[in-house]
Amino acid sequence: WWSGWDGSGQDLTSPSEESGVVRARRKRLRYDEGDWFAVPLPSGGYALGVVARVRRGILLGYFFRPRRKKIPVFNKRITSLSASDAILCSLCGDLGIIEGEWPILGKDPNWDRKRWPMPIFTGQDPLSEVITAVRYDESTLQEVDSYRVAELGEHADGLAGSGFVEELLDARLGGQGRRGESC
Repeated sequence: WWSGWDGSGQDLTSPSEESGVVRARRKRLRYDEGDWFAVPLPSGGYALGVVARVRRGILLGYFFRPRRKKIPVFNKRITSLSASDAILCSLCGDLGIIEGEWPILGKDPNWDRKRWPMPIFTGQDPLSEVITAVRYDESTLQEVDSYRVAELGEHADGLAGSGFVEELLDARLGGQGRRGESC
């Protein structure tokens, strides 16, 4: 048995029993509510995001303009942004953060989750065309309630992958994405 694991989370290697190839383990990045991060955009540059809620690989993120040429320096100007300034609020996977592709810039020292509400999300069934509003629990991010509504709201229901978030932000910031088309 390989005895190189020390529980520290450091980059370690272990032999693969099947192939004998040595593979590196990636260090998982830790993050929490109030952490600000940069999102790389397919057409170049970065958007800003903040973790408003987090639970088991899913986060509620608020995302902001403008497109920045470089990863921004964390400062008071960033932490002065508010939920109403966001161009996107979405439940999304955290792969971009934990793999280091969405670098953490810093933690808001005055984080107050009350300033970053859990919105009501809406979605439309593609077959029945019924539009549903969905409310999620603030702590578990599990669906609490859903009901029919007449119109789609501002926030699309569903869990977005980090790549989709990158594409959507790129399109909202005037880019053409990886495929050369707007989302």
